[in-house]
Amino acid sequence: MSYVFGRSDNYDCNDRAHLLSLQAFFLLLILVSRGDQIWVYTQSSWSVKISTKLPIGGGLGGSASFATCLAACFYRWLFRKDVFNQRDLSRIRYYVQKCERIIFKSPTRLIDSVISVYGSIHVFENAWPTNERLRYYNIERIGKEIPGMKIALVYSNVHKLISEQNKQMESMKQSFPFIKSIQSNIDNVVNKFKDILENTELMIGQRGLLEVQKLDYLKDGYVQLAKLIRMNQGLLRALGMSHPNLDVICNVITPLLSISFAGKLANNGGGGYAFILLSPDSPDAHIDPIVNAYKLHNFTAEITKLNCKGVRDN
Repeated sequence: MSYVFGRSDNYDCNDRAHLLSLQAFFLLLILVSRGDQIWVYTQSSWSVKISTKLPIGGGLGGSASFATCLAACFYRWLFRKDVFNQRDLSRIRYYVQKCERIIFKSPTRLIDSVISVYGSIHVFENAWPTNERLRYYNIERIGKEIPGMKIALVYSNVHKLISEQNKQMESMKQSFPFIKSIQSNIDNVVNKFKDILENTELMIGQRGLLEVQKLDYLKDGYVQLAKLIRMNQGLLRALGMSHPNLDVICNVITPLLSISFAGKLANNGGGGYAFILLSPDSPDAHIDPIVNAYKLHNFTAEITKLNCKGVRDN
């Protein structure tokens, strides 16, 4: 078995990423075919090639993205689909969630699968926040009309276990009751972030706007979002859920573009990757200098986008 999880060499059963990828491959093939009562017969060999820069365990939903690609591939192959409708996407999401639970043991399988399948930005709100055992979410999709948001995705050289941080947070809440007020302020920042996205989407969706006017609305929205990201990260820092490396990551490219940048650690502050929100009019000519600047400081970086489309047939 070659080309397993972005690797061009032979399959290595001692490589956990290889093993999980192979297990996910066959589980999804079985789920998609048997789930819809289809028997797979083939007399010729075939290959599936999937390339990705998202590592499993990096806090970026890499396993869900991988599973989504496989599930959509098998679904299209078995059903001869040219276009995916909402029912198709719902079925694919179901298969991805099953794979995430059985193979990857992901605690965020619902959130990761929704984003991987449908794309865009989604707001997840616990319908019963006072019941720790229930994880039923109200899900709202926003920002569909906002173009892909350019970011620098940077590995912070830090990795913390979320389970350990959660235990630490529970201990802090018992010792310092005012911690809850900080968490409440974080919720307020998140709600304001959502309001700005919705307002920006409303403004750029007006009829008759020139492209330069849309860009102005986008830039104004980005400025406000950047302020909120700084506030959010400051509150996380107060809770001990941030890391000094994030400040370094934000400051690295400031001299290049002569403006300050707002950044946030992904994965609920668990380290791993951080993203830096770039201006919507950042020219492509800045990409290589940004990546090289991070390399000089021993950080690896990629320029990519948030708020993109989900499953689509190319």
